[in-house]
Amino acid sequence: FHNKLLLLYLLRYSFPDHEFEKIRIKFDEMTIPDLMNAYQTLKKLYKCDQNWFAIGTKFYKSNKMDDAITVFQEALRHNHNYYNALRGIGGAYFAKGDLKKTEEYLLRALKEFPQGDKDLFTGLGEVTIKQKRMGDALYYYQNALKSASPFYKEDYCRILLRLGWLHAEHEQWEQSLKYQKQAVAFADSQKREEIEKVMSQMEQKIQTKTLCAQL
Repeated sequence: FHNKLLLLYLLRYSFPDHEFEKIRIKFDEMTIPDLMNAYQTLKKLYKCDQNWFAIGTKFYKSNKMDDAITVFQEALRHNHNYYNALRGIGGAYFAKGDLKKTEEYLLRALKEFPQGDKDLFTGLGEVTIKQKRMGDALYYYQNALKSASPFYKEDYCRILLRLGWLHAEHEQWEQSLKYQKQAVAFADSQKREEIEKVMSQMEQKIQTKTLCAQL
């Protein structure tokens, strides 16, 4: 039964709602081979959305954001719930500096996949930072940390440092220092030195704050 649910989950996020609904209605009576056959059939029918996404990604990596958006939109025309295309459009609009459109598409992606992922949450975090919505940014970066893997040290370190910076913006020095200390464990030697300098300054601020409170 667990494998059947995994296949149902795959179908849900790969194909349009109306196709998924047909399968969901018959799910209880379907076998694993039935579900696999349905997936293969729909994959052939909707293969174009993944092809468009691949082309859009090439444009994105070549810094041709208008072309990327056009192609990602074509992917959405074939599958309006296509998570990666929604996220790709959001990223392209961010590169163009259109924060309103960026947030619109990233939130649509989050609606399709509420669990989100590291890149989606950091994208929303950066949008809200630029909009001076630091509380929202903190929320998104906390979720980015939950979604990230410590195995990818550079990304994990970057998220921890961003959380440290956000807490510092709120003058929450102890919280900021906590994330800075965690980041040290994932930083390379050069970055570690930079972090330790910032930590030293932060510890001085905490000491000053404590002394002032005692007066």
